[in-house]
Amino acid sequence: MKRKKILIIILLASALAATSFVAGGYFWYNKITAKNKDLKNDFSFKAIFTNQLNKNTNNEDHKFQLNITGKNLLDNLEQEANSKFGNIEAFFSPITNKDLKEVENKKILFPTEYQKFNIDINSNFAVKENNDFFLGSKNSNLFVYNLNIDNPESIILDTSENKKKILNQKGTLLDVKSHHELFPLPYVGFKNKELADQKYENIFQRNIKFLNGTASVLDINSEKALFLTNNHVLDTHKVNYKKISSANARFWNVSVGNFMQWYDNGQSYSVKSNDLLSLFFVKDFLTSKQKKKLLSFDNVVPGSNRVKLDEKQQEIFFFNFFNKYFQIPANFKNFNVDIAIFYFKWSKFLEDINQLASFYQNNNSDLQEFITTNSRIKPIIDNFLQTYQKLVSFWIKISQNPPVKIANTFYKQQSINYKELIALFWPYGTPLKNHFKGIYSAPSPGDITQLAIYFYANNGPGASGSAIFDTKGELQFVNAFGLINNFYDPNIKNDKQYYDNLNTYIPISGGIPLITANYNLKDEIEKFYPSKINKQNIKFLDAPTYQDK
Repeated sequence: MKRKKILIIILLASALAATSFVAGGYFWYNKITAKNKDLKNDFSFKAIFTNQLNKNTNNEDHKFQLNITGKNLLDNLEQEANSKFGNIEAFFSPITNKDLKEVENKKILFPTEYQKFNIDINSNFAVKENNDFFLGSKNSNLFVYNLNIDNPESIILDTSENKKKILNQKGTLLDVKSHHELFPLPYVGFKNKELADQKYENIFQRNIKFLNGTASVLDINSEKALFLTNNHVLDTHKVNYKKISSANARFWNVSVGNFMQWYDNGQSYSVKSNDLLSLFFVKDFLTSKQKKKLLSFDNVVPGSNRVKLDEKQQEIFFFNFFNKYFQIPANFKNFNVDIAIFYFKWSKFLEDINQLASFYQNNNSDLQEFITTNSRIKPIIDNFLQTYQKLVSFWIKISQNPPVKIANTFYKQQSINYKELIALFWPYGTPLKNHFKGIYSAPSPGDITQLAIYFYANNGPGASGSAIFDTKGELQFVNAFGLINNFYDPNIKNDKQYYDNLNTYIPISGGIPLITANYNLKDEIEKFYPSKINKQNIKFLDAPTYQDK
């Protein structure tokens, strides 16, 4: 039989309204209260079996229960596909041992919280795109997963105990039970690219990791950058660190972990919050009128070479310091969905970073005396002076990028797209490059008034707020959650998250569309692009304040 180039896009029904899935992991949603708006549906795609699709689907926006069940529709389409093309999987290319070796040689690192398992590459569960048979509009050389498998247990090459754990999780690539309810696409495509591959670097580097999540640079001028993220990333709610307790604290008020992680020139970089704040704090009191008192003998800890500093003063300084670089627009309307924006004054930040470097490079007598009595600061200073230029050059580079174009894509229930999408995610602070195809929009579990976009990618805690782009750099939607704590048997302990030997993370993920029948976040976000706004029209929330316990 002659091979034909076809586009695998099949519109399926969903029984999601009746699903019992409860979202777990790293997200929450709020109820939509916005009124419906008539927005143009420019969601274009081709489909095989067009006549059958038109006959069996109802395109009214408010309906997601169709006259024919997802399973029956799938069976009908599969039968027609088999009659026309034979076994569909046979047209994709098989996974070979050479492919596995290439994946292994990439040495892509996953978070330590994740565990690898092997799949049987001869099972047709995973195949490859080729020039004649592919998902979407072109061959992207992705691995293709067949979600209509009969015996998932036979695909997993692992111990019986680990098989039970893997198959106990709901919504994964191997969870046959949930596919027709939660994610009824027959195929998805995925490949994790190595960091050293610099293709699409200007797109990947827009996603920057902060303390508890990720945010994406959408627009930047000579003064500040506009970031897009989830509201739950920005709104930390409550921070308890030492004696700090503040109901309005933001991620930048917490002096633990990395202040910022970024991707540049095929590598990832980071700067620790506590280290950076310590350097600013030391500079501040060494240049203040209080320096003689702070360096006096009475403040030296007996039997050590450490200077005793005012702990309360340091806590307040650490909490407040980064406030001057961040602004949250008070008049941004997020329509009660998990979306937020903020500004970062990158130019002022770099100015202060360069002044900080100059201070420690000059190494005056006061600084030498302080280092002598407080030796722990020396390696922090050395590391900063060796690496700060990486941070400076990164921000100068991305300041030259044009504004992100937000796709004018209207999502409704059961929207399907096989366009190639890309994003750099930072699960647990580990950078992972995602190339994937196959998204499906349906009500959010736990709140069917919300629309979510479901997909499979290398995701996890810390990746919330990541922007997902197409290969042209257009923003498609925002990563928001993962179904990682949902199990069939709660008695089976599952302390790991799983990825296979093709470097594919198996739990399902969810994102937030930017245009639906209930809201248009695209237009709302673009009002705040710094290259476009009138400064006089922007009001900002008050900065977080330190509150002692």
